[in-house]
Amino acid sequence: PSPPSTSEPLVVTPPQAEKNAFTDSIEPWRGPFLAAQESTIWLVTHKNSVLGGRPSVRGTFIEHGSIRRGNIVSQSLTENGFGFSLNWGPEEKEQGYGTTTRVRLPDDQEALQGEIVMEGSRRTFALKRATDLPSFTLRRVATSTLEGDQEVCSFSLEYPELVVSTRVSESARTAINTKIVQYIQSDNLSPTAQVETFMRDCKRERLEVKGMSDPSLDQPKYAQTVEPDVIFANQNVVSLLSLNYSYTGGAHGNYGYDAQTFDLTTGRELGLEDLVKPEHLREFYQRVSVMLLKNNRDLIFEEFAKDIQQFLDDRKPTTTQSQREQYGRLKNWYLVEDGIVFFYNPYEIAPYAAGIQEVRISFTDWDDLAQPNVRSLLAI
Repeated sequence: PSPPSTSEPLVVTPPQAEKNAFTDSIEPWRGPFLAAQESTIWLVTHKNSVLGGRPSVRGTFIEHGSIRRGNIVSQSLTENGFGFSLNWGPEEKEQGYGTTTRVRLPDDQEALQGEIVMEGSRRTFALKRATDLPSFTLRRVATSTLEGDQEVCSFSLEYPELVVSTRVSESARTAINTKIVQYIQSDNLSPTAQVETFMRDCKRERLEVKGMSDPSLDQPKYAQTVEPDVIFANQNVVSLLSLNYSYTGGAHGNYGYDAQTFDLTTGRELGLEDLVKPEHLREFYQRVSVMLLKNNRDLIFEEFAKDIQQFLDDRKPTTTQSQREQYGRLKNWYLVEDGIVFFYNPYEIAPYAAGIQEVRISFTDWDDLAQPNVRSLLAI
């Protein structure tokens, strides 16, 4: 987009400061943000951080009609607002900072008002709560162990809980929330049991390492974090993305993402077969494979690239599962405004240093293969 330009606030009537600005939630906000074009911003707010008990805010934003995403992170806090830093654009190299205050307007709507400074340009903004989109309560199970002032074992598992609204029925909400909880139950362990297991293992491994290593050397620190985000939503569907990060010593931690997409009307979790007609799945896989090689060929493992090419050259019928294995892990995907994004975590098809690999395929590139209801689901 063009560099931010100065504009007048959208709201001119003096608002009243909103009390209790920080809650454990994921909420959508909408309005012009970096430029005149409208954006949707999903703010993930913590009333209390794991350590220190202070509120924190992070969020993702997407300009409508754009494929670029950005992130904001709170840096300072006031009673009803926060200062933030932001990253935007390809590889999030465009940076800026800003401040915002949560207010209640005379018409009783909630809003975020503030300003952004980016590339030497200052812009004011006002975002309104997007009440037509789903909101979530943020649930969290977290604990940590300190040795002196050092955090040596930390575990934080967060997950969203859909809130009932006029657009989401109780039955749909229950079905979605049940699926979310089932998804995060690693090895059939509840979130609380996962905390207990991690902390027990962390303490045991630290004792074992301490007994074998030089006492003057720093002992490894262990961490595990699960953080959810809403990557896309409209009135019909929502795609959730969860970051899973772990560090158990070594040069760097490991991370990856998981995604789930739900029909907000029925509460069903959607699979690819709900988007693509079964008889066209192979052709769909091939189109995505072509884009993967075209856009990511220099980054992915050579052996994997050869496997993909063999899949493209092989016209013999194969099972759906073998198609997935030949072409590459189609389990990880989420919806976007104009289509679908497949993503590959570190080491799946490329080295750790290459980061997450993505393939974005616009609906116009596979509408001839789609189920009849996909256009209405995406509201296009």
